[in-house]
Amino acid sequence: MSNHAEAFKLMKYQTDDGSEWEIIWNSRDGVTPFCVESRGGKEMTHVNWDQDVITPIDYKPAPGTRMFVDATEKFLVDKCYTYVNKYWKGDGTLMNPGMVNTFQGKSKRYVVDYFLKEWTKPGSPCLVEVLENGTYRVCG
Repeated sequence: MSNHAEAFKLMKYQTDDGSEWEIIWNSRDGVTPFCVESRGGKEMTHVNWDQDVITPIDYKPAPGTRMFVDATEKFLVDKCYTYVNKYWKGDGTLMNPGMVNTFQGKSKRYVVDYFLKEWTKPGSPCLVEVLENGTYRVCG
């Protein structure tokens, strides 16, 4: 039995205007984001929750499919560096449009480690794409 309603389900995400939609698999017994970025860069929302499909135990997503996996340092270290590099002001200040964090006297590596720890808390999801060779590429 699963602890989360969306565990191991194929879920439909769709843009508000309906121009883009995608079925994304939750490969885990964990929560998923209400919204994700579409491949075209638009915001998509999880819709039609009552139509989510539970997958069989031996389900194997096809290459090109996107899915949620548990967030790990392996998946997110590059994304953390990209994020910090984008907003780093060089004086311990990290600024982005929605937040200002000051890490006075802290190194860039310290800030990366801070976000890596935040983004990989137990149960945190990570959106990845299945590649032809069976490995994954982090999305976004």
